[in-house]
Amino acid sequence: MAIISSSDKLGPHRGHSKITAENYVLLRIVKEEDKTYKVMTATAGEDDNSSTAYPQQAQLMEAAENQFCPISQAWEKDKRDRENRAYVEFYRIDDPCDIQEAANRLTTSLGLDPATCAWIDAVARQEMKDIWHEFAVDDDETAYMSDGMSMTRNRKIIDEKP
Repeated sequence: MAIISSSDKLGPHRGHSKITAENYVLLRIVKEEDKTYKVMTATAGEDDNSSTAYPQQAQLMEAAENQFCPISQAWEKDKRDRENRAYVEFYRIDDPCDIQEAANRLTTSLGLDPATCAWIDAVARQEMKDIWHEFAVDDDETAYMSDGMSMTRNRKIIDEKP
């Protein structure tokens, strides 16, 4: 079964996730500053040795192109990592649901089980946290948003309208 989970492979980058299946890392997902996502084929395993790179990299890149080009606003083929290994990178993907659906099609096309996870829920929780940080004046305050709606630090929405 494929799993979408957080990863520290690219450093302590908030919003970095990986898609793994059968102890192989297939893809890396990074949330960009502009709130879109970048997806790239993985060329190396995790630093903690919990998974390795998918062995048929050409097949992985072709499957990724088939699934992610239609949902990406831009992409680059034949990129190279520090070890000169080829990978493909897809930019400006707006919707995490599109990523999960494309990942499911990709894993299926490789003969692996589709991804199952609460990744989208984790993305939604992070977005709620970002909203709270945007509107809160200090760390202990309930953030007022508009029209009588507020959010507590633990992301609980309060409707203060009568």
